[in-house]
Amino acid sequence: MDTKSVSVMAGPERTGKIRIGVLGGTFDPIHNGHLHVARHLREKLALDEVHLVTAARPPHKLANVLGAANRHEMVEMACAEEEGLIASAIELENGFSFTVDTIRHMRANHPAGADNLELFFITSAEYVDPENPHHILTWTEAEEFLSLVTLVVTPRGHCDENKTRAWVEALGLEGVRVEDVPALHVTSGMVKKALREGDLSDHMMPEAVARLIKTRGYYR
Repeated sequence: MDTKSVSVMAGPERTGKIRIGVLGGTFDPIHNGHLHVARHLREKLALDEVHLVTAARPPHKLANVLGAANRHEMVEMACAEEEGLIASAIELENGFSFTVDTIRHMRANHPAGADNLELFFITSAEYVDPENPHHILTWTEAEEFLSLVTLVVTPRGHCDENKTRAWVEALGLEGVRVEDVPALHVTSGMVKKALREGDLSDHMMPEAVARLIKTRGYYR
């Protein structure tokens, strides 16, 4: 395979096009781990914006998920004071459940036009694990989706950079950027546990989001 497929480039290559990162998620709830990844990759890849796209109907998730409108409200609050981070309700507004539909819509409807737009789809290493039954090549219209974006994969947890590169190669993926993000160990599970126990620390999520959760009584 072409070494470009799994290499981490020395720096972003500006093409004159608008560069937008797409970070989708359940965001149940959004926390500083999500924001840390978005901030870091916006700077590292010289992205004009990173759109945090709230999943309307999260795939491969348990049914016990907060309503989409409530989750997205928290994403909006989290992004409000963040330069270049945009809370996107595209999947809620259009009823999309497949990522390829979201990407097509973004390309077709951006004011700059599809020819002047570069989309960087950000995902974690678990979705390039060949043993994961939901790896990225199993996604609906995966080939079409991958032709429309630059895939950016972030190692995490037990999936270090070398293992992530090996997985990318095993799947035969091309044009992928493997981008290591300095660790900020916060997960939605940790946040929910801390909320239930009244032990939420400042590093876990934006204060405004934490205040909303407590006021509404989410995750009790």
